[in-house]
Amino acid sequence: MPTNLHALIRYRTLDRCFRHKEHNYHWRKLAAACEQEIFDQMGIECTLSRRTIMYDIQHMRSGKLGYEAPIDYDREEGYYYSRSNFSIHQVPLNTTDLGELKTALMILKQFSGNEQITGLEHVLNKLELSLNITHFTQDEPIIHFEHSLNEPGQKLVNPLYLFIKSKQSLTINYQPFGKDSKYIHMSPYLIKEYDNRWFLIGHSDDYEGVITLGLDRIKSVQPSIKAYYLDPDFNPQDWFEHIIGVTKLRSRQKQIVHFKAYGIMSDYLLTKPIHTSQQLIRQGKKSSRFSIEVIPNYELISTFLSFGDEVEVLKPLTLRKEIIVKLKRGLKRY
Repeated sequence: MPTNLHALIRYRTLDRCFRHKEHNYHWRKLAAACEQEIFDQMGIECTLSRRTIMYDIQHMRSGKLGYEAPIDYDREEGYYYSRSNFSIHQVPLNTTDLGELKTALMILKQFSGNEQITGLEHVLNKLELSLNITHFTQDEPIIHFEHSLNEPGQKLVNPLYLFIKSKQSLTINYQPFGKDSKYIHMSPYLIKEYDNRWFLIGHSDDYEGVITLGLDRIKSVQPSIKAYYLDPDFNPQDWFEHIIGVTKLRSRQKQIVHFKAYGIMSDYLLTKPIHTSQQLIRQGKKSSRFSIEVIPNYELISTFLSFGDEVEVLKPLTLRKEIIVKLKRGLKRY
């Protein structure tokens, strides 16, 4: 078990002991209390030395933990807090903490204002009042979020967030681009933003698996009488691990894609990989070769096309041909 967890248990136990001066806590009694607490919480028997307890006391006094514990010592009474109302769990924020919290709140306020997540704005206002952190409007934000232009989809973020939180199955009237609308029964799992668009991911009995719906294509959402189903095999990290964007095609398997970047695009892709699996195969003066391990989808092709003539897909051949077809079709438009 990590040493840090041992230390955390010791600090909490010592804090409790120091607040009860009448029990005359000398180092042996403090060590025994910590040993018992570690055993109760973790089932581990240990023997703590005087050096460990003294080091913990020094650490708690130092301010390195975010507080300066007023620990005093008396030969008869042992160790205790000189201020009886002190506790490491009730330490006020200092000026630096308030400044950092203010910055964090400003960032959250931007996100809350843009996406209107219910409850977040209320919590932020409550923190401002309780901690006396005000005048956000007078400060210029250091971090700026891109405002979504996808207004139809953005309006559904909040209600869908609440449905997911309450594990409510849904009946969704959905209209794909260029097709008639249809009703889909879904157990929603999460909302994801990609390329200024919002998407809903969840399990649908109609499609016998996990599907992705664009929020801007949803015409209406209603609670369903069907039971909410949580797919035991669904994990958000695993689901998005091998794709770019949000589209996961069941008909396609994971492949190793090789591509070449020319000129300064080589340096650009070294600092900003297009996928977490990206590997540098060979670096040259005029070009560099890379590989990624992904499931090919629409977003992958769009990413490669966005680089124009600065990136060339080498293999697999099926993906290369698919991009060639799109490039030829694009040339005919001009």
